[in-house]
Amino acid sequence: KGSPVIGATVSVKNGTETVFSDDNGNFSISVSNQNAVLVISSIGYTTKEVATGGKTNLNVQLESSAADMEEVVVTALGVKRDKRSIGFAVQQVKAEDVTVAAPVDVAQGLMGKVAGLNISTSNGLANASSRIVIRGNNSVTGLNQPLIVVDGAIIDNKPTAQSNIEGTENLRDWGNYLSFMNMDNIESISVLKGPNAAALYGARGANGVILITSKKGAKEKGLGLNYNFNTNFQNVYRFQDVQNEYGGGFAAGLWSANPELPKTSSGEYYLPTLYGGSSYGAGGSGIGGYHGTIPGGFNTWDIFSWFGASSSWGPKLDGQMVRWWDGEMRPYSPQPDNRASYYRTGNETTHNVSFSSGGEFGTVRLSATRTDGLAIVPNTFNNATNFALGSNLKISKVFSTEINVAYNQSYRYNTPEIGTNNSWSKFTVYGMSRENKPLEHLYYKNDDGSKRDFGSPYPQQE
Repeated sequence: KGSPVIGATVSVKNGTETVFSDDNGNFSISVSNQNAVLVISSIGYTTKEVATGGKTNLNVQLESSAADMEEVVVTALGVKRDKRSIGFAVQQVKAEDVTVAAPVDVAQGLMGKVAGLNISTSNGLANASSRIVIRGNNSVTGLNQPLIVVDGAIIDNKPTAQSNIEGTENLRDWGNYLSFMNMDNIESISVLKGPNAAALYGARGANGVILITSKKGAKEKGLGLNYNFNTNFQNVYRFQDVQNEYGGGFAAGLWSANPELPKTSSGEYYLPTLYGGSSYGAGGSGIGGYHGTIPGGFNTWDIFSWFGASSSWGPKLDGQMVRWWDGEMRPYSPQPDNRASYYRTGNETTHNVSFSSGGEFGTVRLSATRTDGLAIVPNTFNNATNFALGSNLKISKVFSTEINVAYNQSYRYNTPEIGTNNSWSKFTVYGMSRENKPLEHLYYKNDDGSKRDFGSPYPQQE
C-alpha cells in the first residue's frame, strides 16, 4: 500500500546476520556474497525471500496476511509478538469465541476456552462473582487468582465490598469487575501462564495474567454504525439426588424403628412444625416436631448440631391424609420436584450499538450497551448500562497514543445471600424435607397485595 513497514526482520538465509527496518522502512545489511538471499518478515505480513543478485539497493513489498495474524499474541505490556518466538506459555482467545454463546459475563465466556484455566461462580446466577485460577493454586494462605490487565491498566477483580445488615449474616454477592465488563468492547484476551510469562508485572503476576485488549475502532464502509442484540434463557439444570421414601424427621425419628406422625388429642395425624410443638393441641403422640428430644432429655441440636430442615429420617411417606400447617387435609406423600418449584426460567437481553471509524488520524470507536436480566430466583433481577470510548490516535510517524474510557452503571435487586444459613443455594439443598409442599406463595400476601403478618410462623388453625 506504499506505507513503510516498521520493525521488519531482515536476515540472511542460512546466515547469522539480522537487522530490523527503521521508522521509514529502510534497512542496511552486509552479505558475504553477491548471490545471497534475504528473508524478510513482519507480523501481519507474508514472509518473503529476495535474492540480492549483486544489487546494493532493493525495493521490497510485503503483502498482508490474515493467516499470519492468527499466530500473533498480545504479551506483557500489550506488546504483539509472534507466538512461535516467545519462550513461555500464552494462549489468546478471540472476542467472537468468548461471545459466540452469549454468556452472561466475560469470565463465564472463558470457560472451556483456555487450557488450565478454572473458573467458578459463587451462586450460579448471572453476573455472579467469578473465581479464576490458572494451573491450580500456588499458595495455601495467599491469593491464587491471576492479575487482570485491561489495556495496560491493572484491574482489581475482588468481589464488590459487602455490608452486613445489623444483627444478621446477610452477605450478598454484588459481582466483581469481570461481571460488569461489556463483552462487546473486547478485541482479544491473552492468558499468560506462570511467573515467566508475567515477569514484567513482578510478584503480582505470579499466578498468571489475563490481558484484555479492547476494540479501538477501524475504518468502516459507510457510516460505521453497528447494532447487535442477543437474548438467552437460563433454567436449573439438575439437583442433588435424594430419596423419596421417608418424610421429615430429625434424630428424634431415629430412636424408633417405625416413627409416626404426631396426633392431636382427638387422634388426628398432623404435620409437625419445624421446632416441635403443634397448634392443634397438646397431649398428642408421635415424634413431635422435626427436631424433638432424644433419650437423656437432650434436644437433637445439642448433640448433632444443625443439619438442615430437609433431614428426612421421619415416618414413611405412605399417602395417609394428615392435617397440614395451613389447616388443610392433604396426603402425606413424596414431592420429588418440590425444590424445582422455587425457580423460574431466567432471561437476559442485551442491546449494543457502536460507531467505528478510522483514517490518517488513527481510529476511534464509541459504543453504548444496555442489559436487562431476570434471575432464575423469583423477585431477583438486574440491569446495566455501559458507555465506552476506544481510540488509537497517530500524533506523528513515531508517536501515537491510546485513549480508553468506560462508564458502567449496574443495578441489582435482591441479590441472593452467599455462605450463610439463609443463602438460596443452601436452602435448596438443606431447606426442604421430602414431603414439603411449596405452599408459601399462597399465604405471603393479603388479598389487597400487602405483606401478610402471620403473627406466628404459619397461619395455623387451632
